[in-house]
Amino acid sequence: MKKIVKKHKFLIVIILLLCLYFLYCAIKYNISYNKMVSDVNRIIVGIADGTLEPLGNNFNPQIPVKTDAISLFFSILNSDFRFLISILPLFILLPSCYNFYQKMKSGIIRSEILRQNYNQYIKQNIIETYRSILIIPIFLIISFLISFLVCGRLDIWNKYDNIFAYQMENPLDQEYILLLPVFWILYIINHILLSGYYINLTLVFIRKKMPYLVSCVASFLVILGISVFLEIVIGKWLLELLFGIKGMNATFNSFCFWIPGDHSNIYIQFLISLFLFIASSFLVHIYYKNKEKVLIENEL
Repeated sequence: MKKIVKKHKFLIVIILLLCLYFLYCAIKYNISYNKMVSDVNRIIVGIADGTLEPLGNNFNPQIPVKTDAISLFFSILNSDFRFLISILPLFILLPSCYNFYQKMKSGIIRSEILRQNYNQYIKQNIIETYRSILIIPIFLIISFLISFLVCGRLDIWNKYDNIFAYQMENPLDQEYILLLPVFWILYIINHILLSGYYINLTLVFIRKKMPYLVSCVASFLVILGISVFLEIVIGKWLLELLFGIKGMNATFNSFCFWIPGDHSNIYIQFLISLFLFIASSFLVHIYYKNKEKVLIENEL
């Protein structure tokens, strides 16, 4: 157990920090909800004992209904986590390739490949960098469990119309609500594929003689550039201006994959995530297939 913790300490710390912040946001919501309940109870008691005047004959204050876990989960991501989502690729990039980078830059790679096949060695080390793809799925699962523990209900399809309802707007389209298991599977898979794509780009940059932090920042900037390109050029210009298909911008921006809504399609997002992962994996293959070039460019 100690070995596992030591080996994955950076991943554990990142997941723990993300989950603790999500817990703080969920507790903040719960405090706000409890205050709302207290205020409504005070109004009901005040009207009953005559200390407060009712606002009208149709005024019927009711105890607010706590939102469901799914709505709370996406509401926190859409509000409190909005800034973190914009830099979250860095949380995946920074711990993912550092050990491999150290082997390349320190020259250890030259001695280690003497004891095994180069292709097997590179493949083994690249697979190890993919451990960071666990950060987002584990965070999402734990955060959803926190949302459920706070709310105690999953019935996103319920709606409450009285003015004291504490029901957040349903974040999902009806088609996703009717197929929640399929939606959740695709949602998790999309983030796994995107994490792999982020790591692949970092592997491409550390192939050159660049400081590790510079490689990660360069990779992050490329991720931003590709997201903007896909959203504006594909989602806006190509689909909307040329083909008249409107409202698809968010579908092509990988940073919008976190918050599903009216203007995103999770099935198309799956294809985009898969394409980005496959294309970046091909780049990694191209950059690392030539043993001589890799060793020469990383000589001390």
